[in-house]
Amino acid sequence: MAIGPDELKKTFSETDKEIIAKLEKAIDEFLRQEYQGEGDVSFIFTDDNKLPPPRVIKELIRRYKKAGWSKVEFDDDEREGSWLLFE
Repeated sequence: MAIGPDELKKTFSETDKEIIAKLEKAIDEFLRQEYQGEGDVSFIFTDDNKLPPPRVIKELIRRYKKAGWSKVEFDDDEREGSWLLFE
């Protein structure tokens, strides 16, 4: 039987779950400190919070949009690194 995308969303590995939990904690702490109630803020992936696989980034975006952020986007470049933008 062919597997669909909805089924795959439910099958994160234990490693993915650990990465998601760690990043969610770091992002939440960052947002509490940096978000001023308007505008946007960017969470930058660092040595402590390394850039995760794309499936984890997509899950983080899904969770934060569900939590009420109107805009959550991933971006990166060679100069600035990689980040999630929250608005």
